[in-house]
Amino acid sequence: MKSAVLEGLGGAASINKILVVALCGVGDLLFFLPTLKAMRREFKDARVDLLVLPNGSKALFSGRGLVDEVYEFPRQKWAAGRGGLRGQVELLKAVGKVRKRGYDICIWPYGATTIKKQVLTTLMGARLNIMHKGERFMGDRAVASKNQLVDYAPLSHGVERNFKLLKVLGVEIKEEDKEMVFPLSDDEAAFAGSYLRPFEGSPLVGFHPGGNVAYNNQRQWEPAKYAGLADKISDKIGSHSFFFGSESERGMLEDIRAGMKSGVTLVTELTLDKVAAVIGGLELFIGNNSALIHQASSLGVKTVAINGPTDYHHTGPWGRDTHLVRLDIPCSPCYNYNAGQRKECDDNICLKQLSVEDVFKVLDDILKETKHQNEFMPLVYDIPCTAGLTKSAL
Repeated sequence: MKSAVLEGLGGAASINKILVVALCGVGDLLFFLPTLKAMRREFKDARVDLLVLPNGSKALFSGRGLVDEVYEFPRQKWAAGRGGLRGQVELLKAVGKVRKRGYDICIWPYGATTIKKQVLTTLMGARLNIMHKGERFMGDRAVASKNQLVDYAPLSHGVERNFKLLKVLGVEIKEEDKEMVFPLSDDEAAFAGSYLRPFEGSPLVGFHPGGNVAYNNQRQWEPAKYAGLADKISDKIGSHSFFFGSESERGMLEDIRAGMKSGVTLVTELTLDKVAAVIGGLELFIGNNSALIHQASSLGVKTVAINGPTDYHHTGPWGRDTHLVRLDIPCSPCYNYNAGQRKECDDNICLKQLSVEDVFKVLDDILKETKHQNEFMPLVYDIPCTAGLTKSAL
């Protein structure tokens, strides 16, 4: 492990505390699992903590042997207009608590770097900060000498981008590091077995028609189409459907259930760790490009993402049994994650013109296969667009 940056800190033996600053979505944090595995192998004597937003990540990642401690940071109060003076005081107190812990390294998983993020990590007081370059103002240059900003390849996946963070420290990535594996405890496996026992004898298929719309509110396939797809799958293989969502999405899920003929269970009452356990007991998981689709792939479940404006090269599911369905049109993808830019599209044709029949035809092929040979990137199914494209889509 040779690195001029690491040697400048006193070598690997001088690294006693590492903080993974995951102020990001759950899916982005899951993309860091392979990097975390490699980092823990190389710095096996170092304490590794995880700092997360209050979005369910603490319950999901605690007590698994992945890190030593998971603790929460207040939601992004440093953003303009959020929290006011009280929010800024809360932010400074939280930064002070991190600083007192005396970390040697702060490392930030895949995400768009901004000058605010750089200032925040500098105030946290680690001897070295490692993060990705961003395309926003001052996101591509270090504001402090201890900040190391890492380049990225334009079409690289979030998992691959995270690996590049470790190159700053001279860590070589091995083939076995590339697997994104989320470990379940024996208790969680037992809970899932009990939860799913009433449906024994039927293939179990999960769906996630919702997702976090804060960063991109145009990435959801229509709920009625999910209802139609679930019925078609049930008619073909006799499956029971599980629709996952937050409590705020329960109304949408109730509408889906009302429009279905086949058996369905709504899952909205469980914490994320319990949700992960249940997903791990399913045969197939289908959903929008959001956290639960990545949770499913991390559990080795056959996964199918329905993709619209987001760039699947960066944020598609990662794993050996992952698939992705998209409409093949010139304006998709249109969302630049690294720059935090999205196209405001009146048509959203990339999802609206993707029919139930289009997805079901692809699923028929997917259900027949065992494992594809596409290594870790998803096997992409491009559906030809037969509808006329409007001016805004071109």
